[in-house]
Amino acid sequence: MMSTFLIGAFREKYPKSKIGILLGKNNVAVFPLLPFDCEKYLYSKNIIADIKELRKIRREKFDYAIDMTDKASVTSSILLSFIGARVNVGIAKENDVMYDIVVPRPSQMEVHITERVA
Repeated sequence: MMSTFLIGAFREKYPKSKIGILLGKNNVAVFPLLPFDCEKYLYSKNIIADIKELRKIRREKFDYAIDMTDKASVTSSILLSFIGARVNVGIAKENDVMYDIVVPRPSQMEVHITERVA
């Protein structure tokens, strides 16, 4: 849900762009609630299903992949590798070598996660 504002802003700024969102199975209920048009992809932690889904995403040849997690994640690193976007963007953290563009991370002790992701 925290990413919807960002995707909505991209849709407004680039109305003809192709935008996709990859959600985990715990967030699948969000799909029908998204307030904008975008491609929807599901990461289920089922290796066979996920490889098929990631191949589908890779075929789309997205220009940018944005990792909105603000904690280091092996999963997000693997997903970015499989997605194969031209440019990867993410928040500064232990696995930020995966990113072409690194956004500074505000203090996790002083700034709420919704503001850090924003």
